Amino acid sequence: MGIFKAHALIVPLTILGFVYPANSQIYIIGQEQRNSEIAKVVTVSIECATQGSGFLVKREGSRYTVLTAWHVLKGQGLKEDCDVYTFDGYRHRVDAKSIKRLGDIDLAVVSFASTKIYATARMGDPSRLGQGDSVTVAGFPLSSSAIPSRFLSILSGKVLRNELPVSTSGYQIIYTNPTLPGMSGGPVFNWLGRVVGVHGLAETDLAMTHIPDVAVKTGRNMAMPVTFAIPYLFGISVADIQSATESFRRLYALCIVSTEKKLSESGQPYVRAEFGSKEECNHDSLRRLSARQQLIITDFTDYYPLIKF
Repeated sequence: MGIFKAHALIVPLTILGFVYPANSQIYIIGQEQRNSEIAKVVTVSIECATQGSGFLVKREGSRYTVLTAWHVLKGQGLKEDCDVYTFDGYRHRVDAKSIKRLGDIDLAVVSFASTKIYATARMGDPSRLGQGDSVTVAGFPLSSSAIPSRFLSILSGKVLRNELPVSTSGYQIIYTNPTLPGMSGGPVFNWLGRVVGVHGLAETDLAMTHIPDVAVKTGRNMAMPVTFAIPYLFGISVADIQSATESFRRLYALCIVSTEKKLSESGQPYVRAEFGSKEECNHDSLRRLSARQQLIITDFTDYYPLIKF
């Protein structure tokens, strides 16, 4: 996909750690390229008793938290080596005691310490995913005799279904991305470049599997919504997100109605709010929320347009 110019941006935009002034000409890369750029810096390779993938979700001082699938880490012994590899090739030794399962579902976190500065993923709203929506899955497939090393794979696909969990392990989002073994625990991005799920399952067709130890996949894969992890990671509940979202949407709707009324009374030929007015309503609505609700809207929903990671 190509790039398009974004007009009427009236606030600074943060992209990959660089802050661009409000009056700059900003070019926002297309969905696939943007998701690839984000995936490259937040997705990690996990080399423990079991190999898998994960992504950086939190930084506290010099300590980073990685979110992944529990089945990637559940077999790890306290005395066994466990390493996380970031995009720059650095190996980070993990303290096995930091491995923690999140509730009863197939999610887990692990942490490491580093003085280097890494970007962390921003969460999106999994509930807004619908059939046919584009998603991107990133991860590090296992090595093989044909390809003897692990490298980042970024794969595009479409959502097939997103309803109530179809298993007790928390899997809910089903998509067509052609994932491979070793990608479990990797991020699933929506079209805004926000993580909405954690990849972990791929359906296999046993009837088509004729070679021992080789599974033929049907092309249907599954992820757990990040909504399950947010309370454990950030102390923010689903109810908190819903409340902040409802407040933001109400303030935004009132602002748009007021803006369109003013445009109509001024005699302008177009009475619908233009892009710039909508941006102003976005920022005005955000400013009217509490500090906690502002954090929720900017970091855990898709409603606020700033690209921040």
